Amino acid sequence: MLQSLPWDCQLSTRFLDHNAGCGRAVSTAITWFFEHEESGIILEDDCVPAPDFLPFCSELLARYASAPQVMSIRGSRFSLPVSVDGSSYQFSRFFDCHGWAAWRRSWRHYRFKLRGWRERFTSHHPPLHGLAPASARCWAKRFDQAALSESPRNWAHQWSLEHFIRDGLSIVPKHNLISNIGAGVDATNCKRGFLWENVPLGSVSWPLTGPPCIAPDERLDRAHEHWRNNHRPWPLRKAWQFINRWQLGSARFRRGGID
Repeated sequence: MLQSLPWDCQLSTRFLDHNAGCGRAVSTAITWFFEHEESGIILEDDCVPAPDFLPFCSELLARYASAPQVMSIRGSRFSLPVSVDGSSYQFSRFFDCHGWAAWRRSWRHYRFKLRGWRERFTSHHPPLHGLAPASARCWAKRFDQAALSESPRNWAHQWSLEHFIRDGLSIVPKHNLISNIGAGVDATNCKRGFLWENVPLGSVSWPLTGPPCIAPDERLDRAHEHWRNNHRPWPLRKAWQFINRWQLGSARFRRGGID
């Protein structure tokens, strides 16, 4: 299928001789991609984009090409509160891998191995300093687990760490532009399904209008950590895991009551 696309284009492919695993195979593919392109859009096999996703990313890749603090563009929004100023997008500290875009200038900082990740921070820039305490503990645990593994199964946590180290930001569209359909019995990671699968697709309006300044939207980030990542104090986190495991209440209720 990939070698016989039904439209005229220049096609480059990279096929591995063996299964390198989700972590290393995906990360080295992205590195290979940025060795050939200054910027671009990444879609994995289980992510369905809205029609507006590609032009949204394309326009913002050009707009923020020379803004080093902006490190990525997300297509996924989940059920998060929209901006109060009516902007077409917001800035967030948090990256999400369900369809995204970036620049070679930002990906060059990526490191697959996380051994010694705490030493990369300075006394003036302590580890995960911009996050709430419960959130920082959860992220640190993820990074420590990846650092102990010789071949981590995840590649995206490492990319999140680079955002944190460099105070990098990810652009989040006003409405969700990516739906992940990769859950189910044949899935690699989500055999029992997960709360944020099959999130409905939306659209954006042109011309795209951005926030007045390049800075994280604190309201958006608090909601993302609370509802998407479940970074709450331990008793509340375990209670929410129980509610989701047994699917108590509607999906809207479990997603924070926000459409």
